[in-house]
Amino acid sequence: MPPIRNADTDSSPRRWLALHAGSLGDCVLAIHLLSALRSGGRPVVVMLAARSSVAEWAAKNGLIESAMSHDRLMNSRSNLDIMVTAVPAGRFEGVVSFVGECSVAFQEQLRGVCGGPVHVVDPRAREGTARAGHHITQQWAADLVALGCDVDMTRIGTATLTGDPRSERRRAKADCFASEEERSVLIHPGSGGLKKCLSLKLLEGLAATIQRGGHRVSWMIGPDEVERFGPSFTERHEGSARVIYEEHIGNAADIVAGADLFIGHDAGMTHVAAMTGTKTIAAFGPTDPRVWRPLGPHVEVILFPEDNATPARWLESVAERITQIVSK
Repeated sequence: MPPIRNADTDSSPRRWLALHAGSLGDCVLAIHLLSALRSGGRPVVVMLAARSSVAEWAAKNGLIESAMSHDRLMNSRSNLDIMVTAVPAGRFEGVVSFVGECSVAFQEQLRGVCGGPVHVVDPRAREGTARAGHHITQQWAADLVALGCDVDMTRIGTATLTGDPRSERRRAKADCFASEEERSVLIHPGSGGLKKCLSLKLLEGLAATIQRGGHRVSWMIGPDEVERFGPSFTERHEGSARVIYEEHIGNAADIVAGADLFIGHDAGMTHVAAMTGTKTIAAFGPTDPRVWRPLGPHVEVILFPEDNATPARWLESVAERITQIVSK
């Protein structure tokens, strides 16, 4: 006969549901927070219902327990009733909602479907967060703690792939990499806003400098860049390095995990790269990296060149740092 478990000593994980209707980068940061969530001293396993398909990739790679089809959630963003019914009914011991407009009525609907208490997190950075220089996940964690949740602050930012993801992904995506020995650097030239992007001329100069150092550079481009800039955007990049075009976030994440270095802006794929454990350089301009920097074991933030800085001097300093990082 199996032993009878006392509720006070039971250490089995508790099952929670999380809702996220935001962008790719914000969803990755939410995954970092959810990985640090505990309840009554016990770990929490999370089903994540998210707009971004990175949730499915995270579940496939063991970063969260499971994920709901992002298409169903995305199609129901304007109708909370449909959103609630899209969530599988079941007894969750708690619900964390990152849905910005989470009305009392919506919370009641969620509570009726899922059974557990609903904890609402405002995904937007408050003025005090930036003023204090706190990371956004610290704000979210403080919100959950104030609602009675248990968050292990030491675990925030530690969600990453286990094993040897670089070798595994490199073999699986062999067509994206020349060889095991050659250092591979991926540069993602896009972001959610033009002000968050370095000029193409500066990025091309950076790519050329890296290639002269003996490393292979590839541009990583997705449908957002092509939609915003047109086919000529891809054609221009093909003149300076190989272009890897990938529409599926999960496939892109696997490719990024096989790189020796990823360089990107304040953008979703940079957050994904950081979470895979790949060495990541995040270039920040108008947004505050103290609040929005990617989290991961090997992340470095560089700032856009100042207005009075010469591009050549900036490129030289960044390229020197890249050489040091890739060579480690």
